[in-house]
Amino acid sequence: MNTLVSEGGVHIDLKQNLSLDIALNAGLLIATDDALDPEFEFDYAVYPQIKFNINRFSLGFEYTYKNYYNGYLPYPKGGHYFGLVLGGVVGKRIN
Repeated sequence: MNTLVSEGGVHIDLKQNLSLDIALNAGLLIATDDALDPEFEFDYAVYPQIKFNINRFSLGFEYTYKNYYNGYLPYPKGGHYFGLVLGGVVGKRIN
């Protein structure tokens, strides 16, 4: 079993044709919807991912929690998002 740790996450080779990718991403945002009369929103998001790679096919799941603070609201508002990741590789795959 080989493990590779990088800035984006961890890649673990379980077998010759089976591997696992784990990543945790986060970010801070400042956004507005009107450039002439800006009302800034201060946002942050956290989104972990896990992905299984089987030969040339990938199946993964991701979860995102996004929260934002608006100047008119004294409390945070946000949302939870779940995603399914499907993928494939064309050409030579380096596991």
